[in-house]
Amino acid sequence: MMSYDVWVYGPEGRKPFEAPLGTTRVVDEHWVRRARRLGLPLLSGLSAGFLTVRQAELGI
Repeated sequence: MMSYDVWVYGPEGRKPFEAPLGTTRVVDEHWVRRARRLGLPLLSGLSAGFLTVRQAELGI
């Protein structure tokens, strides 16, 4: 069973934050399925096995 982690990179590629998100089953049940139902394509992307989000995509 694969585990997903959250990595947040800062300026110049530094990684100031890292935390576990859950196993494949947990991510699918609690993130991907709900994100699809709510029309949140960004989080639905977790089903591909990885998700990269850039600051511009967050609108900040």
